[in-house]
Amino acid sequence: MYGINNMIEHNRKPILLLDLDKPKKNKYQFYLDWFKKAWIDAEGGIKPKIDFPFQLKMILAKSGVARRIKFSKENTALLVTGGAYIDFTAFPYNYFYEVVPVFWDTWKKYHPLMISSLKRNKVKLAFFTQKEVASLVEREIPGIKTYWLPEGIESAEYIRGSNLVDRKIQILQFGRKFENYHQVILKTISANHTYLFSCDDKKIFKDFKELTQGISDSAITICFPRSMTHPEITGGIETLTQRYWECMLSKSLIVGKAPKELIEIMGYNPVIEVDWRNPGEQLKELLNCIGEYQSFVNKNYFRALEVCSWDNRINKLQKILKNHNYEVTFH
Repeated sequence: MYGINNMIEHNRKPILLLDLDKPKKNKYQFYLDWFKKAWIDAEGGIKPKIDFPFQLKMILAKSGVARRIKFSKENTALLVTGGAYIDFTAFPYNYFYEVVPVFWDTWKKYHPLMISSLKRNKVKLAFFTQKEVASLVEREIPGIKTYWLPEGIESAEYIRGSNLVDRKIQILQFGRKFENYHQVILKTISANHTYLFSCDDKKIFKDFKELTQGISDSAITICFPRSMTHPEITGGIETLTQRYWECMLSKSLIVGKAPKELIEIMGYNPVIEVDWRNPGEQLKELLNCIGEYQSFVNKNYFRALEVCSWDNRINKLQKILKNHNYEVTFH
């Protein structure tokens, strides 16, 4: 038995994480960097990459020339993070290695490009942060196996903050603004309330440190999925984003709508859902009785700690890779 198991382990295909692009300036969210850190902490190996200029990379990736030549290193695979277009995110390594993609933000308008790219690169295994898209791709492409890998976060980067009644900001709506509820807030709050919100795509906080401090200073944070705030982009696809984790880790009370994915992971709904029959009265009551929700945000905080980390996601990812006969540990 030992000999058979040893042979199976020996025949596994090594898989490396293709290194990330250099971070952009003024970057707020570091989920890809956190993904990489969790992968390395789990003893995953890294494949260094050459940074190509964006325009050159796009032109070459879209050209038909390189597709006529398919090299292959069958002894190694690459785990590639990024958007739906492998020919861009994995270029030029997709011509030399088997690619196992981990996709973010694969909204419906990108699906034709994504499906053709997956087929062209003969992808056998793929991960998606959007559960609905993972199921869709498996139906569309015969032979591919897909898995849902929810967005994670680095919990240690966030501040728990003081009790809700002691917070300086009563309502915070950062990032994507849902105009319908924004108008409700404006009509409900008084001069004694502090309400911060994004305006004309300008950021409320200048850097990540200010962002984490701002959330932890906010009693209520407004969170709606992009399928509600920008349906023209999502095509109706609802998914969990790290904003929900950020708010729970900051012990802020989330008001808005919980994606089904979040409820599934948490095991209950951690969001105060907007009552659209009388949203103003509901918000007024929340503001007046905010201290009554302290135990609820405490519960959300401790549950989030159990399920939100990238370490949790990478552990799941590596188990799946191993089940598909990849070797992820390098010494």
